[in-house]
Amino acid sequence: MIGITERGDAALQLDWQDWVDAKKPAILITKNPEKLLRHISSRDNIIVHCTITGYGGTAIEPNVPPPERTIEAYDNMIDMLGKERVVLRVDPIICTTKGIRTAIQMVKQHRNTRVRISFLDCYAHVIQRFAQAGLPIPSDSFHFPLERRTATYEILQEITPIQICGEPGMPCIGCVSEIDCNVLGVKPVSYTGHQRKYCRCLAMKKELLSIDILPSLRFAIGKGFPRMAINALIG
Repeated sequence: MIGITERGDAALQLDWQDWVDAKKPAILITKNPEKLLRHISSRDNIIVHCTITGYGGTAIEPNVPPPERTIEAYDNMIDMLGKERVVLRVDPIICTTKGIRTAIQMVKQHRNTRVRISFLDCYAHVIQRFAQAGLPIPSDSFHFPLERRTATYEILQEITPIQICGEPGMPCIGCVSEIDCNVLGVKPVSYTGHQRKYCRCLAMKKELLSIDILPSLRFAIGKGFPRMAINALIG
């Protein structure tokens, strides 16, 4: 079993510490690697996903550190854990002309770690958040058109190999995959579990964060609820 912090942000909720201190394998996901670094003592049983969208400190992610700081912390995380234990997560990508340019800039920071992406889903609360911020609604449909997502993926793939998370019509790899099992020294299972549609995670993950996600509501968008919903809910 591999622990994971999908319910919120591992830098803000520390429920995962007992699991990691017990030397159990874990994947920690954060938009604030600078803060998470202060809480990491165990190094050989974790993988850290550093989520850097390029929107930190803007109207879209007002409570997330700016990308310059997050990229520096991502570099420091690599120095501490090594490249195979750090993942650059550009999630979500706003699949507009400007949003694609932003994603390209972020992916170029990859430092030869794995890179994972997904695209913004236009939930009602996301549309509301954009409207409240005075921003144009990025898409007329729930998902950006497959042709546009595929074209963006192909552009980013020219920079570095890309893993896709939970996207319909696209080749996806779970956040908990055989790659992660190999890095963490865990024997993988050969099937996926009962998860949200399009999720390709192996059926061997355990959520490490409590259902009380209020501390993590101070952070902004990400793939799915709660990480995508945050700014739409509390601004």
